[in-house]
Amino acid sequence: MIMADLIKLAALLMLSAVFSGTEAAILAVPALVRYRISKEKNFISRLLTHLLEHSEQLIVTMLFLNLLVNTLAASLLTVIVNHLVFLFLPGMQNSAKILTGVIFAMTFLLLIFGEVTPKRIAIRYYLALLKIGTLFLLPLFYIFYPLSVILARFSRGFMHIFINASMNLSNVISAGDIKTMIKMGKESGIFRKAESDLLMKLALYSRDNVLSVMKPRQEIHGLNLDDLPSRLLDNICRLPYRNIPVFRGTRDNITGVISKKDILFRIKTEREKFNLEKLIRPVPAVPEKKPLLDLLKDMRENNFEFALVVDEFGGTEGFITYSAIVKKLCGKFESDNVRPDEIVNIAFNTWSVAPDTPIDRINEFFSSAITCPSAKSIGGYLTEISHNIPESGEEISDNWFVYLIQKSTRRGIKTLFLRKKS
Repeated sequence: MIMADLIKLAALLMLSAVFSGTEAAILAVPALVRYRISKEKNFISRLLTHLLEHSEQLIVTMLFLNLLVNTLAASLLTVIVNHLVFLFLPGMQNSAKILTGVIFAMTFLLLIFGEVTPKRIAIRYYLALLKIGTLFLLPLFYIFYPLSVILARFSRGFMHIFINASMNLSNVISAGDIKTMIKMGKESGIFRKAESDLLMKLALYSRDNVLSVMKPRQEIHGLNLDDLPSRLLDNICRLPYRNIPVFRGTRDNITGVISKKDILFRIKTEREKFNLEKLIRPVPAVPEKKPLLDLLKDMRENNFEFALVVDEFGGTEGFITYSAIVKKLCGKFESDNVRPDEIVNIAFNTWSVAPDTPIDRINEFFSSAITCPSAKSIGGYLTEISHNIPESGEEISDNWFVYLIQKSTRRGIKTLFLRKKS
């Protein structure tokens, strides 16, 4: 009799460990693991995904069953102790000292074998235990589903009363969690520094809007269609952009953008018949509060590189480009506007020249006689005769040409024009 009761007590403690461990394992599954399991195609993963989608009801079921077996185990231990007392200490059954001893013994057994040990194991091996126990948990889930739904609703009701919030057991990843994971990945060697920096910028700027990147209206430099043709050509040559904003009258009336290459090609081929307005490409307008990453996605999907930023009243706030967004996310990068070793006639007696074009080619192309023993390229030659790196907009002359430095950085000349002397 006593042996059978001891076997039953051991079985109840084992069930308590299973239910307690299952509860801990469900709560230990992070959102990323849940997502990964949902993408697996095997039978067990599909069942486990279904259970995790109803984790609230499953946890309520585990709590109810755990409480039930713990109560049965406590009652059974009391019966066993009373039997032993009856055999060895007759007349002491149900005494206060005996009941106190039973309470302390049961508390110790439940803490060690029903709570602490199984939960520590479950938290460490949650995924393996859940996959092993899925077929055992599924029938329990359906058998007690009506009861778990009722208990869960009661729980939500109490939470509304006391803290005005509904229970939410879904593991939602916050921006802070993502940043922490990126840092951990970098420290553990999963990400290289460049990769972690890029991921951190994406997390950092994920909620920024276009205002953080756009060029304000006052800083937009472009072509005014109301200017005289001679001034338009001068501005085309001086502006260091491949694609130039175009407006009529004021910057509040931006009509689109125009490619510098298209302009130069048309000027060369059409001369007086050239019509600038035919080359204007319209740009879409976006609200100033539009998220930066949403605009980047729209630009990629709809294949446009520029957007006009407008306020709530439709007024022009600024101008934003695809390259500016990428630069914000990936860091500064530089790209030459002209391909190396290229000479392009852009107007009468005026050429666009790549700074690293060899001096020998310049001499061959223009029948000039530039010599510079300390430099091989035209950019190096101009730096040598200026005794420093020329600044953007600076003009330099020699015996054959007048050079206009269109764009220059502290590392050297980026683009330049030359005009042949008569």
